[in-house]
Amino acid sequence: MSENCRLRWSWPEVLACFLVGLVMPSMAYRVLQAVGFYAAQYGTERVAGLKPDTPDSSRFMLWAVVIAFPFQLLSVYGLLWHTSRVKPWEIGFPGRNLRKQLLQGLGFAVMLIPVVYGVNWLTLEAIRWLGTEPQEHGFTKLYREGLRPIEWLLLLVAAIVVAPVWEELFFRGLIQPLVTAEGWQTHWGVMGVGIGIAFLHGSGAGVAAVVTTGLWWVLPSRWRGIYAGAVLFAFVHSSAWPSPIPLMLLALGLGRLACNGLTGAIMLHAMFNGVACVMLVRTPLVVTLSMRYVF
Repeated sequence: MSENCRLRWSWPEVLACFLVGLVMPSMAYRVLQAVGFYAAQYGTERVAGLKPDTPDSSRFMLWAVVIAFPFQLLSVYGLLWHTSRVKPWEIGFPGRNLRKQLLQGLGFAVMLIPVVYGVNWLTLEAIRWLGTEPQEHGFTKLYREGLRPIEWLLLLVAAIVVAPVWEELFFRGLIQPLVTAEGWQTHWGVMGVGIGIAFLHGSGAGVAAVVTTGLWWVLPSRWRGIYAGAVLFAFVHSSAWPSPIPLMLLALGLGRLACNGLTGAIMLHAMFNGVACVMLVRTPLVVTLSMRYVF
């Protein structure tokens, strides 16, 4: 998207889209539970004994996330059209010059994904050296409990389709253009939200977020908006600490790709999550890096 074009949407629309993304999977979950879908699939006793933050809660939510996804997209595009007459291509999808975007996405994936996972390994080793353990992701526990073939399919769809499309639409399609078009106050406001979310998940994540924002001062002005959005994206994932540290690198690559449209960014994001799915089988802890769903 051109930085010079006038944006039709504003922060109230972004907040409304956030609420849509937050509510839709929860609504799908409740509907599936109300109609007896989970009971038919897994038995009434298992559903009755369900507790939060257990493998079964992640298992059930997989169904809801995938089923809610098309309704999320339709609701967001409908909301943006109704409030501001925003068309899909105005938020970067699919963007201009698809061939170039796909080639750039592939190039970024080849160069960036190994670096991000390398940084992830270093941060994991560092926090172990400091005497703490990484926070395990719910899908890692779910993998250890075992997945049915249909659940593997759901996991792949959620990781390779739902998360890349939804997160790129929200963070790079809606938030990044607003941040880059506005001044330093908006940059620090967005990073401040990231810092607040990080502190909600622990002092370590919060301090890391504060330190990370310091780099904003030394960046060229054209990169500061992208960097502010990257801080928000990375530290929204603080529940899977220390994944925000390597995710900063990924978010910067995604932000740069999104300047030409969302297709290349979605491709990089999908390939990154695809690698995480493969590594889930071989090294389950690595999945904490990329499969934490915000909405």
